[in-house]
Amino acid sequence: MKLTGFLLCLLFPFCTVFAQNNSKPGWIIKLNGDTVRGYIQSAVEEELAEQVHFKADSLSPFQTSSPADILSFKSGNNIFESATFRNPTGDSVVTDTCFIKQLVTGKYNLYSFIRKEMPYFIIRSDTTIYFLYNTITDDEGVWTKPGDYLNILNLISISCDKLATVYERVGYSEKALSAFVLKLNNCIAPGTAKSFYQKPKTKVELMAFVGGLPLGRQSQFTANLTVRFSSPSISRKVSLNAGFEYSHSVVLTNLKWYGMSNEWLTMHRIFSIPLNFQYYFINGRIRPYAYAGFSLSSYRSNEGGSQSNGNGFQSSFGLSLVAGIGVEARIIKNLYAKVDYRYEMLLQFPAIGIAYQFE
Repeated sequence: MKLTGFLLCLLFPFCTVFAQNNSKPGWIIKLNGDTVRGYIQSAVEEELAEQVHFKADSLSPFQTSSPADILSFKSGNNIFESATFRNPTGDSVVTDTCFIKQLVTGKYNLYSFIRKEMPYFIIRSDTTIYFLYNTITDDEGVWTKPGDYLNILNLISISCDKLATVYERVGYSEKALSAFVLKLNNCIAPGTAKSFYQKPKTKVELMAFVGGLPLGRQSQFTANLTVRFSSPSISRKVSLNAGFEYSHSVVLTNLKWYGMSNEWLTMHRIFSIPLNFQYYFINGRIRPYAYAGFSLSSYRSNEGGSQSNGNGFQSSFGLSLVAGIGVEARIIKNLYAKVDYRYEMLLQFPAIGIAYQFE
């Protein structure tokens, strides 16, 4: 119980972390060319590809604009343009329209957008538009269409001998493609290119959870402190988690042997430092999730009966597999009711309790 009290006290110093603002300074350019400055509601880039929420001042409500309503907008340091292009990633080539993020300007202009958490790229030169994509798979991970972005890089770099063999080693990412297109522009027309690429910002969140399962003869207490690392501009569903975990479970069994009754008590204590990847299936008021990874764990168990010395003591320390599922339901801002069902050293009881997320 002393250890449990210590873990609970450990959660309180982190209560001074402040919540981040939900909007960024920015502007929109209307169809008539007028620029209106104000605030852009924060959103992941996949959402910004479809629509943007803008207000001219802090007191006004947000107004929603689609790619058909405005020419472009700026959110923080990122500029997005409305664009129409031919999209070949489906079963047939279709005309597509969305907001695309500016990465490089020059002879060749590079843009990106995200659909279903997959990045796509567009290179535009005068009136010619190239659509870049990597290998596409279905929901079961089966290849449905090979990527063609290296072929396009080869095509546009023909006029620059320095890049004749470099294109084959370019990775499919904003950083790698921005660097390549910038070099290409500087090779063709030195001094005219500019890069707007920015490394995605990492968001750090702290979540404290206390819960258990009091069922009389079976019970468990769980407390954890988790630090989540994510890139909100790319995905709000995926995070890398690290922290501290403590669980204490008790099972009391009534054994009968040759007419004699004996109470058999089994206790498990686990203290660990886990590292895992977590995925939210839905982002909303109710957030079901799953996670998997590893932990450095200290495990102790003790079992015995009322007529024994209770000397069934075991302990171990080492690397353990961690996996679990659960659901978080928001009660008020940052406060959640939570159920977590976890495997670590052993299959634990579901823990039901309260979690608070510090942003």
